[in-house]
Amino acid sequence: MPNNSVKLGLKAIVALTSDADTFDGIATFEIVFGGGMSLQQIMFYGKAEIVSPKISAITAKFSKNIADRLNKLPLTKGQVDAQDSQATNNPQNSILASLFLSMNFEDGFELQGTFRCKLMAAQGVITGEGSIDLLLSQP
Repeated sequence: MPNNSVKLGLKAIVALTSDADTFDGIATFEIVFGGGMSLQQIMFYGKAEIVSPKISAITAKFSKNIADRLNKLPLTKGQVDAQDSQATNNPQNSILASLFLSMNFEDGFELQGTFRCKLMAAQGVITGEGSIDLLLSQP
């Protein structure tokens, strides 16, 4: 969505995979400059799936088509949280992780972050889930 306060925005997206099909992920970096080329915001977000090599042949993978994956990238923290929650609900013998970090310099300094991880191993015998939310703000 266009924003009149943004004069220049850069976005870099990297797909992360391993040769053995045991790691799959995507990472995105965004930087936004406003009027006078002042730094407004820096964001880093992504998600990863680490799958046990013994079951990688039968475990569902992320899409291998990068265009499909780019169309599903979250744009806001709310969308990030919703997609990450849905993506980490039913892992099988895998570790799923997602990360969102945003630094905003428009009205002072604000650092916002979310990290979520879910582990399910040994056919569901070992399970765990955790998340961390962070908000630092200085006007």
